[in-house]
Amino acid sequence: MIRAIIAAQVNEQFSARRKALLAQQEETPYWNSPQRFGLDPKTMSALRELNREQKELLQQLLGPDGATRNDERQAYQRRQYGPLAQDKVDQL
Repeated sequence: MIRAIIAAQVNEQFSARRKALLAQQEETPYWNSPQRFGLDPKTMSALRELNREQKELLQQLLGPDGATRNDERQAYQRRQYGPLAQDKVDQL
C-alpha cells in the first residue's frame, strides 16, 4: 500500500511536465500522422527521458525492487521480452 501511495505521488509530480510536453504537439488526425502514435520523434524522446527520470526517482525512494516488481509489470515484460533476465530487460 505504501508503494502505491508513493508511486501515485511521484506520478502526480511528473504529470505536469508530461502534460506540457503533450500540449506542444499539434492536433493531427491519425490518418494524416506519419508517426505511429501521432507524436513527433522529439516529443517521444522527451517522454522517454521523463519516464526514465520517474523510474529512477521511484528506485531511489523504494529501492531497486520497489517500483517495477509488481505482478502486472512482470507479466507485461514476459510478454514483451520473453524469458530474459531482469538486468537485460532493464538495459533494453
